[in-house]
Amino acid sequence: MAKSSKRISQFAHTFIIAAERCSLPRKLPDGQIEMPLIPGLICRAFSIELNFKAIITQENHTERGHELSDLFDKINESTRTEIINKSGYSKSIFYKNLKEASDTFIKWRYMYEQGSIHCDLGFLKVLSDVAQDISRKVCQE
Repeated sequence: MAKSSKRISQFAHTFIIAAERCSLPRKLPDGQIEMPLIPGLICRAFSIELNFKAIITQENHTERGHELSDLFDKINESTRTEIINKSGYSKSIFYKNLKEASDTFIKWRYMYEQGSIHCDLGFLKVLSDVAQDISRKVCQE
């Protein structure tokens, strides 16, 4: 079965939902608060990957891999510009943040094996929301 850009976009949305649910604090019986932030971060990064792949598929290409910056480079220039503009970041800051976040899905799945790693959750949230909006728009056409 051929990949459907709309289906990929819809699937990506489920990971945004999962990320949002992971960011909701839950009070445990002992009074502690539980928030699975790392699974939420991983879901958010995966949603970006899938939305980028949905856009790429809609543009009649297929792409594999997890590196967000590599996938972003495969998106046509006008769509990349729209994503950057809607993010609210300058082009240079956007690319800097994208490069830093590029392997989030890869590294954070095995965070326990890493030393100290950093992630700009604010940028990932903005990028996941913008990527979802653009993906839905282009994949519905």
